[in-house]
Amino acid sequence: MPTAARAAGDRDSSQAAATRRAMGRPGRGSAPCCGPGAVATGIAASTRKAFAEPAAGLSTARDRVERLAAKVEATLARYGVTPGHVGELVVEAIREDRLYVHTDRAGIGLIEARTQALLDAMPVAGGQGGDFADFRASIRAENP
Repeated sequence: MPTAARAAGDRDSSQAAATRRAMGRPGRGSAPCCGPGAVATGIAASTRKAFAEPAAGLSTARDRVERLAAKVEATLARYGVTPGHVGELVVEAIREDRLYVHTDRAGIGLIEARTQALLDAMPVAGGQGGDFADFRASIRAENP
């Protein structure tokens, strides 16, 4: 599971990891799980229990939970990965100092759209400030 940073040849996949490496202390990293992957956790049943207690103003939500809970559970059971598998992915990512963990490819369209929006928001090339490679080279030259 290569990250975009690794694909670009940059080992510094997160600022914390880069700082640890720069200080000569690799240590243990962290890896956020990214959605919208499906994990078969029993969340619909838990949500149903949470809405079982009477509370003012929640009747519409309670009705919707009741109506959808069985379908959500069945869908997660069919398409979702197990919590144990997610745990394995997270441990692997921490050991390999990867920044992201995706449980499946369900969100690829959303990630592509978000990435394109980020790229579209970048200033035009050649503007004031140079690029990040120039910035990093300058820092390295001042702090060998």
